[in-house]
Amino acid sequence: MGTSSARRAFIVPEECDRTGKSTQSRLLHELVQKRCVAVKQMVFPERKSNVGQTIIVYLTNKKRISNEAIHLLLTANRWEFQNEMKELLLSGTW
Repeated sequence: MGTSSARRAFIVPEECDRTGKSTQSRLLHELVQKRCVAVKQMVFPERKSNVGQTIIVYLTNKKRISNEAIHLLLTANRWEFQNEMKELLLSGTW
């Protein structure tokens, strides 16, 4: 892991469901990429992980999960990718 002194950003759009976060995130990603800046777009819930798969089962109404438990699962899903996020930021990637 490098310790690049490059200025980088960590942008997290948070809003209610169905308000355009994915669209705005995609547009921002494209804009930053066009400026030749290393950028990675991450979308949560990340469906490929075990926790993400459990979240999808809940979101598709295939299993009932308490509000408290799903909240913790959504948080855990982000924690699963903490190391990847840190590595990207330390390497100078937005």
